[in-house]
Amino acid sequence: MRESDGALVEAIMGGQPELFAELVRRHAASVFRIVRSAVRQEADAEDIGQEVFLASYRALSRLRDPGRYRAHLMAIAARKAADYLRRRGAQPLPLDEEPAAPAPREDSDLLAVVRQVVDGMPDEARLVFALRHHEGLSCVQIASLLDRPEGTIYSRLSRIHAAIRRAAEVRE
Repeated sequence: MRESDGALVEAIMGGQPELFAELVRRHAASVFRIVRSAVRQEADAEDIGQEVFLASYRALSRLRDPGRYRAHLMAIAARKAADYLRRRGAQPLPLDEEPAAPAPREDSDLLAVVRQVVDGMPDEARLVFALRHHEGLSCVQIASLLDRPEGTIYSRLSRIHAAIRRAAEVRE
């Protein structure tokens, strides 16, 4: 039977640090997806991903609820990616009042449009998109992770959704 993240964290803190490799195995793809969406360069994303797991390991003793390890890890990944963007001087997007996008269709052409639009967005916008649509975080959670106003997060998502709608309409 597969142990929960919480059980693994407790075992690690109880003197079995070798079990941390299992947490890395379980969550590496999500961490890399978040970081890669912001960073774009695979080598930098891998380096930052390693920093995320190292920071996560060092912070285990401060984790109040071991069952929330994944949330803890995703927060570190988002912060590390945002820090990278700040060091590079990424500029915030202007506020936008676009309505929310409709639910996406299960269509490979549409998926290609989404990828193309998102890839063309500024770094932090791609990170916001990944946290919302790949990791399922709420706008409130994303705002907290990135230390941005909630309105900014809603605006960035709205801008991406509007660009996706426009690009999809052109393809039809």
